[in-house]
Amino acid sequence: MGVTTTSRLDAFLTGLISMDMPLGSDLLYYRAEDAFTLCITLITDAAYCEKVGTELHNLAAKAAGFAGWMAFNSGNHPVAESRFQTAIHLAKISGAVDLKTYYTMDFAHQQSAIGRPVMALDLLSTVASDVRRGRTSARTAAAVHAISAEAHATLGDSAAHTKAIEAAHAALEHDSTPQTFTPNSWVTAPVIELEAGFGLLRLGKPRQALHHFEVLNNGAFPSEQWPREAAIHLVSAAKAQLGAGDVEAAVAYAHRAHDFLDRISCTRASRHVACLGQALSAYQRTPAVRDYLDRAMT
Repeated sequence: MGVTTTSRLDAFLTGLISMDMPLGSDLLYYRAEDAFTLCITLITDAAYCEKVGTELHNLAAKAAGFAGWMAFNSGNHPVAESRFQTAIHLAKISGAVDLKTYYTMDFAHQQSAIGRPVMALDLLSTVASDVRRGRTSARTAAAVHAISAEAHATLGDSAAHTKAIEAAHAALEHDSTPQTFTPNSWVTAPVIELEAGFGLLRLGKPRQALHHFEVLNNGAFPSEQWPREAAIHLVSAAKAQLGAGDVEAAVAYAHRAHDFLDRISCTRASRHVACLGQALSAYQRTPAVRDYLDRAMT
């Protein structure tokens, strides 16, 4: 096989990645697994030159990482962990430093999300040298810092969280790449703002978190294009409003999150919205809360 086949496979993977945000992982999980299986089959059974072999391993890393991300969003954490580890291994073989770093970040994000922030930071430490030496893209470097901030916030380290968020913003100042459907295309300044708000919420500082969530209201974050992430971030904004004592504002965010949830199929987003409903149930005496909870149950 030659470069024509790898080019078509690359286009196929790019198409899958481009459908992630608008459709949700539950619809794409098995397609991602199929793509990963195809790549591994080609590596094992096809005949190719060294250059094509390197590209095949690169594409297999992307496929494994994407399958891991779909598994994570579908709530299948053992598979997610396995696929991320495979993606990192394949990226090392192909010499793709940016992919290796990116999927290490994804693996760390998954570990942080399931309550293992120390493990997350340990993983990120393995790519710190590549980030520091500028061997990764600006967006991947920013993502590494953002997930580091998340882990530090989970551990209650406010100073480390702030430092990591500042590093993420600084990394993006050097980004000059076009916005295309690549694994790290989601990494933008508004997303880092949302990550900062999420971290402050975890640190027990909901009032300080609120202004970071304003990017959900001023058009800076592409909610219509990325409904899954919009739903998840709106849940965090609602929880910040609850923490700040504004129940009706929280309900307004909850309705917006539910609007986006109706458009996608994603276990992770559904669980975030369900968790918000549980938090709001403590305020059932408020008519707006009762109306929302009635909607959530239908």
